[in-house]
Amino acid sequence: MILAPRSVYSLAIGLLDRHGTKARFLVVGGLNTLFGLGFYPLVYLVFTPLRPHYLLLLVLSQIPCVTVSFLTNKLLVFKTTGNYAREYTKFVTYYASIFVINLAALPVLVETAAMKPIWAQTLFSSVTIAASYFWQSRITFSRAKTS
Repeated sequence: MILAPRSVYSLAIGLLDRHGTKARFLVVGGLNTLFGLGFYPLVYLVFTPLRPHYLLLLVLSQIPCVTVSFLTNKLLVFKTTGNYAREYTKFVTYYASIFVINLAALPVLVETAAMKPIWAQTLFSSVTIAASYFWQSRITFSRAKTS
């Protein structure tokens, strides 16, 4: 079966109407992931001459990455207004939890599995994407149900 261009357009619009938040989450999440995946190696490469531990660099890279992610999710994905402090606290709670797990997982991947830090961090980041959508949509940016 071949769909006419008008049918494809109608199908796409219908999907966006039903799943717009998910589609925006994937696009913005992809951009945020690219930002984070680029930011950690940048910090790693810039500070390597000083010989810091790779986990210290992970700590330093988290603050700007989480803040950019919060703002793009709030403004572009879930489109909530107000409640910056409350939502940021919930957002940071999720990412702080993931960060603690990351601090434990990264040494295992680097020192036990012999992965390079950049690849280990890339692997870990990819695992957190689905969990992030559920937390952000149901907890951080959830809207109160109206009767």
